[in-house]
Amino acid sequence: MDKSNLLAFSTAFIYIILCCLIKLISFEGSWGGFLIFLLAIPFSFLSIIISKYTGGETLFILLNSFWWYFLVKILYLFKK
Repeated sequence: MDKSNLLAFSTAFIYIILCCLIKLISFEGSWGGFLIFLLAIPFSFLSIIISKYTGGETLFILLNSFWWYFLVKILYLFKK
């Protein structure tokens, strides 16, 4: 596996793990969802619109994990 693929996959996986941990912790009100939203700004604005009408919170987390994957890949390409 290429180093950039491993780093990008790891970043997306860490985002998913953090989201799962936030969901397991019981926050008062909507603080948990707000923290998940903050972890992927600025892409969260687009993914919240898409997921609101099509798939809900699971789709929101998956779209944001794809954001982290491709963001790391793009940053790695600019590094070279």
